[in-house]
Amino acid sequence: GNSFAIDYTGMMLRHAPYPEEQVLAVTLDIEALREHRTRINHNMWVDVRTEAFKQIYEHPNYPPNLFPSGNPPRNLAHKMTGAYTSMDRMYERGQFVMPFDKDGMKHSDLLKSRISIAQKRGALRKD
Repeated sequence: GNSFAIDYTGMMLRHAPYPEEQVLAVTLDIEALREHRTRINHNMWVDVRTEAFKQIYEHPNYPPNLFPSGNPPRNLAHKMTGAYTSMDRMYERGQFVMPFDKDGMKHSDLLKSRISIAQKRGALRKD
């Protein structure tokens, strides 16, 4: 609750002044952010210790460029394609451990079965 989104200049873009859980969506102009970073007088990114993130970016959990321009996901089930790969990677690396009653099962298979059940019930679109 009481969520807000702030842009790279510190301006509040959107505010949801409600105590309950909310979804807040804003459009961020990434190119404008990049341009802004080249112009500011005191570029604080120089001081940021980004080398700590190098290992994360060398072996990302989520596959890059999964939805190329002009091919957005049509529904939640289509969006899950990247989640299957990501979750399987995290379990294979030992970042997560399957519950004992599902040991030996691939997490992506578990997700696919749950999506199939939701689609059969009509809780999730198939198209």
